[in-house]
Amino acid sequence: MLGHALAQLRPLPERVLMVGDRNHDVEGAAAHGIDTVVVGWGYGQDDFGHDTDATLVRHARTIDELREALGV
Repeated sequence: MLGHALAQLRPLPERVLMVGDRNHDVEGAAAHGIDTVVVGWGYGQDDFGHDTDATLVRHARTIDELREALGV
C-alpha cells in the first residue's frame, strides 16, 4: 500500500517521513528508503521491544517530542 501511494503521489523523497507505532510501519518505510519517527502510543506501542535494522529518525514518546521531530 505504501509503495502504491508513493507511486501515485510521487513526493520528493526528502519530504516523506513515516510516523508509526508498529514494526511493520518501520520496515515498510525502510523498504522504500523512508525515515521513521516511532511514536510511543497507539495500538503498536509495545511493538518495539527489540532492535530493528530500519533507519529511525527518533522515538517520540509524547506529542511534543513528535512536534519537535517534525519541526513544527
